[in-house]
Amino acid sequence: MRAMAASVARQATHSSLSPGQNQSQSIIWAALALVCLVYALPHLLSIAQTGKILPIFRIDDTIYMVRTAAAMRGDTLGNPYLAGHENAPKYMPELSERMVALAGRALHWDVVKIAAAFRLLQPAAIFLGVVWICWVFGFPPALAALAGLLTVLAPSLGMLRIHRPGLASFLRYARFLSAGFHTTLYLAAMGAVAACWQRPTRLRAILAGLAVGAIFYTPIFYWAVLWAGIIGLAFVSHGEQRRAMVVVAAVSALAAVPFGITSIRNAANPIVQETLRRWPTFTLTPGRHLEQGIFPHLALCIGCAVLAWMLRRRSKVFLFLFAFFAATAPLLLQNVVTNRQIQAYHFTDALNPLWAIMGVALLAQLRIHKVVITSIFALLIGFATAQHVADYLRLRSQVAAHPEYWALSWRMPRTLAWLQENTPSDSVVIAPRPVMEVLPIFTHNKVYWADFARQHVMPTDEADTRLSESLRWTPAQPLTYPVNYYLATGANCAQVTPSSVVFRDAEEGTCVWQRAR
Repeated sequence: MRAMAASVARQATHSSLSPGQNQSQSIIWAALALVCLVYALPHLLSIAQTGKILPIFRIDDTIYMVRTAAAMRGDTLGNPYLAGHENAPKYMPELSERMVALAGRALHWDVVKIAAAFRLLQPAAIFLGVVWICWVFGFPPALAALAGLLTVLAPSLGMLRIHRPGLASFLRYARFLSAGFHTTLYLAAMGAVAACWQRPTRLRAILAGLAVGAIFYTPIFYWAVLWAGIIGLAFVSHGEQRRAMVVVAAVSALAAVPFGITSIRNAANPIVQETLRRWPTFTLTPGRHLEQGIFPHLALCIGCAVLAWMLRRRSKVFLFLFAFFAATAPLLLQNVVTNRQIQAYHFTDALNPLWAIMGVALLAQLRIHKVVITSIFALLIGFATAQHVADYLRLRSQVAAHPEYWALSWRMPRTLAWLQENTPSDSVVIAPRPVMEVLPIFTHNKVYWADFARQHVMPTDEADTRLSESLRWTPAQPLTYPVNYYLATGANCAQVTPSSVVFRDAEEGTCVWQRAR
C-alpha cells in the first residue's frame, strides 16, 4: 500500500491541471494517515476502554463474518448457518469472501481479527484507488486527495436510506466486506479501464478486461455500472480509444461466462426465485414505480451527466465520467421496464467514487483558493471523527444491553472455546436467538436458525418453521429438524436434568447438553 501511495503521489506531482503543479506528495500521505486514524478510532477507543476489539459494528456485519468464517474453514457457502444445505444453489457472489478467507488463513487469524484489519484497510485502499484514477487524469495531489477523502469520509446516500435511528451506523466503509472490499475491487478495475482509455494498448485492454471480468463475481451493483460505463465509453470515444473499450468489453464478457451460466440456471430455479422475493433479500419483487429513496441518486446521476457532457471539451475526465453517469441512470430505473425491484439504492456504492471525482473536477475548473480546499479537508475530518466517536458510544450501549449479539466472545468465551474443542464440525446448536445469529462466527457449529440464513436459498416453508420453533423454543420442546446440542443461558439451565449436561459454566451462566432428535 505504501509503494502504491508513493507511486500515485509521485506521478501526481506532474499533473497537467492547475493550481498546485509543485505540490508535495506529502498531502496524499497526510490524507491517507487521517483516513486510517478516523477508521481506527472505534478500535482504539475499545482497546483503551476494555483492552478488547469490538467484534461486530453493524447488524449486516454478521452475515459477511459468518460467510467468511465458513470460507476460512473451506466450507461451501450454500448456507453457512444451517446443516443440510451445504449444496444449496448459490446466487450470492463469494469472490470477496474467498479472497479475505485466503488472507485469514495465511495470517492464521480468526475472522474477528480479519474483520478488524479490513475495517481499516478497506477505506485506505479505496482512498488510494480514487487517488490513482485522479492521477490518471492529471489531477494535482491536493485535489486527488480531496476526491479520496470525499469518497471515504463524506456521508453516503445509501447509508442515509437504510440507517436505523439509535443504532451505531459508522461510515460506509467501516462495514466489513460489503461495501468496502467490493468497492476496492471495483476501483481497481475502474482504474485499469481509465488507464487503458487514456493510453490505449492491446495489453492494457486485455488486462483491464480481465479485471472487469472479475467484478462480475461481486454484487450486480458494481459490475452493472462498470460494464455499462465501458459500453458508453465505446460509443463516445473514437479510434484507438473506442477499439480498446470494445476489447475490454469483449474480454470481460468472456470472463463472465461462468457467472452467466449460473445466473441462467438460477433464473430457472423456482426455489432461488422464491428466495430472492422474501425478506431480507426483497429483490426481484414486482413494482414499476420509482424505488423508495432512489430519487436523490437519480437526480444527482442525471445532473452530473449533463454537467459532464457540457464540460467534456475542458478535460477528458468529464467525457469519461459522462459515459458512466449516462449509462447508470437507466439502471436506477430498470424496474420500470422489468417490473422487478433490486434495491437500486445500493448503486450508491459504485457511484460514490464517481461523484467525488466529478465534484473535485469541477473545483479544478473553478481554480478555487487552497484555503477553501483546506477548509473542506477540515470539515470532512471533523465530521467523520465526530461520527465515529458518537457511533462508538452508541455501540458500547448496545453491547451493554445485548452482549450475546454484539460481543458474544466477551459474554461467554469459555463456552465458545468448549464448543469449538469438544463438538464435531457442523454439529447443530440451538440456543437463544441472539446467540444463534452470531455463533458461527466464533465456532465451527451450525445453528438451528438465524435471520440471515433466510437470505440463502431454501424453501420458505422450512424457513418459517425454523423461525417459529426458535421463537418459542424451550428445553422440553420437540423440534422438526435435527439438533445435536442445546445451549441455554440463565434460568433455562435450571430446567435441565443435571445428568444430561455436558458443560456448565456458572460464572458465564451457560450450560450445554446433548440430546437425540
